[in-house]
Amino acid sequence: MALKVILLPIFLVWFVALLLSFTRREISVVWKISSLTIFIFYTMWFWPELIYFWNAYSKNFIREISQLFKYSMQILPVLLIFAWPCALLLSYNSRTISGCERALRSLVLLTLFYWLFIFASGLGLIKFPSGSNTFHQIVKKISKFKLPRPP
Repeated sequence: MALKVILLPIFLVWFVALLLSFTRREISVVWKISSLTIFIFYTMWFWPELIYFWNAYSKNFIREISQLFKYSMQILPVLLIFAWPCALLLSYNSRTISGCERALRSLVLLTLFYWLFIFASGLGLIKFPSGSNTFHQIVKKISKFKLPRPP
């Protein structure tokens, strides 16, 4: 269930990253077309789920965003378990020291903030009142826009 909730935001981030990769001159056209083909393949594969969740986000944006936050916090430790070995291998093979340090620094900060949040909420330093959804109320005050319908 958690993956289904974050499926649409993952595809949106992937699409933006794909567009940004098309602006890089260092990347060959072959790899740009290959990455676009893979993105189209996965979009077609998950098309019914993407349309379903687009409609769900359109109907009740605040509830879906609060579920996204909740399930992201459940998935993050699993993603970190996979990300750490990959990041270390990539940093070992990195061409520049600055890129290596930036990637490791970002991953260290993400891991520290995640575990600080988990320990603080476990110790009761961060309290969520029972029966009220604090995150839901904050997002409701901030978000006032409507999502456009897909074509």
